[in-house]
Amino acid sequence: MSSKHDATLTTGPFLVPQFTQSLCVGPAASTNDLLVITLKNPTNKPLSASLAITRCPIPSPFIFTGFPIIFNTAESPLFTVPPTTVPAMSCTRFEFPIAANQRETLRVETSGDYAVDDCLPICDKLEISVLGGHAEPGTPPGLNNPDATLFFRYEDFVVCEKKHDDD
Repeated sequence: MSSKHDATLTTGPFLVPQFTQSLCVGPAASTNDLLVITLKNPTNKPLSASLAITRCPIPSPFIFTGFPIIFNTAESPLFTVPPTTVPAMSCTRFEFPIAANQRETLRVETSGDYAVDDCLPICDKLEISVLGGHAEPGTPPGLNNPDATLFFRYEDFVVCEKKHDDD
């Protein structure tokens, strides 16, 4: 078993559905309009990580010509968070609006003080989770109606062995 720290992790690509899976808030379907990313530092010293959310949009204009639907779009940055310190024994939460990104493909990537063993994220350093769904305007931070299809637990992240900047 090989173990390393300071790793890059990703959710891999995921589609943002227009509506949440449940109707917990009101009679009408709720739109997926918020992505919440939580970093947890379970150690006794400060750790840090950066975040990047990228998108592959639907071509515009999109003309339906039948199935199968096949298209390619270039990946572009949506949000970038520079290295951010997460104090010892605490959580840092980021909330990003994604209402304009419904039906698009997103990808979350993070680099920082993560522990990895045999290409799997393990405990001992930072942990991360991603959850998307609907937030009612004027309510406290967080989601009123989460969407299970937009939930990525720490163990769901994939370890990136190297950056492919020149590929």
